Amino acid sequence: MHGTKWMAAAFLALAGAMARAEVKTKVIDYSQDDTALQGFLAWDDAAKGKRPGVLVVHEAWGENQHARDQAVRLAKAGYVGFALDMYGKGKVTTHLEDAKAFMAEASRRRGSSSRGSRRSTRRGSAPSVTASAATSC
Repeated sequence: MHGTKWMAAAFLALAGAMARAEVKTKVIDYSQDDTALQGFLAWDDAAKGKRPGVLVVHEAWGENQHARDQAVRLAKAGYVGFALDMYGKGKVTTHLEDAKAFMAEASRRRGSSSRGSRRSTRRGSAPSVTASAATSC
């Protein structure tokens, strides 16, 4: 009986801690040369200190809801997830021909960029990230 009460108390404490965990998200505007880009950052606001970061590279369709969902999923698992944008702010499609055109344009930009200047216009607080790895969603 005593063990059952202890397990119940532990379960309630864990459930309370999980309830306090809240995934926060933020749209991050940044640029590569003259191309405006828009990424999506997700992190668990209850976690303190540095956390590992994971870059989410979108599929051919662009930085869509699926890529954002993967960043949120990673945040729930204890990472900072950033769904990057390779095509340009607002360039999302469900049509293959448009996706091919977006990819060709991004490839041309990458080839013509000598130093790859990046400017972030991020404002406000965001988590510290210790390392990053890429994943394709």
